[in-house]
Amino acid sequence: MTSYYLPDRQDFDSAFRVLQLSKSSLNSGGVDIFLHPSAIRTAPRLDSDAVSSLYPYLQGVVTVPTSLAGLLAVSVPARLATDGWPVGVSVVGQWGSDELVIQT
Repeated sequence: MTSYYLPDRQDFDSAFRVLQLSKSSLNSGGVDIFLHPSAIRTAPRLDSDAVSSLYPYLQGVVTVPTSLAGLLAVSVPARLATDGWPVGVSVVGQWGSDELVIQT
């Protein structure tokens, strides 16, 4: 049986600089936002075998922990990959930091 580690809210809280927006507590070693790829690769062609497999579900595996933790995230196009398809980057912020994430 395979087990996976899914970070919880406390794991993310320990990484952000602002621990709770309702308080003035700061984590001096933390960050304001996380940036990570929105998918593991570019999209497959519609006529490829990957469309009918588990591949589409695996594409989103990098966004699941953020979603489960209830954090704000927005995916934005970053550039084109070598295959000519767009690559997205997720901008993730602490709960309540909507304005910072959108401005980024």
